[in-house]
Amino acid sequence: MMMNSMLNSKSNDCIKIIEATGKKKVASFHLNEIDIKVYRMVYAYLFHYYDFENYHPTYSLSKGLLITGNIGVGKSYMMQIFQEIARKISSYKIVKQSTLLVNSLK
Repeated sequence: MMMNSMLNSKSNDCIKIIEATGKKKVASFHLNEIDIKVYRMVYAYLFHYYDFENYHPTYSLSKGLLITGNIGVGKSYMMQIFQEIARKISSYKIVKQSTLLVNSLK
């Protein structure tokens, strides 16, 4: 796929890429209707698409992103999928909070 179509968070291309990336790790990976909304929103934030700011009046690309949820809902897996996608377009990587804390104390 062309990189430009991959970066369009409004199109279905980004969902196809997310699902294909997820299926590389778990063959049964599939996004339901609610997942699609969440993944599109996080995709728009991580790759700095201004349409992210249209999801809610208080959303801004200049703010941080807090992802919360119960244990086992797929937060880490979602970020691993985005890490894999981002390897193709940037130097984004997942860093554990404890690592950041230890490094800041050095």
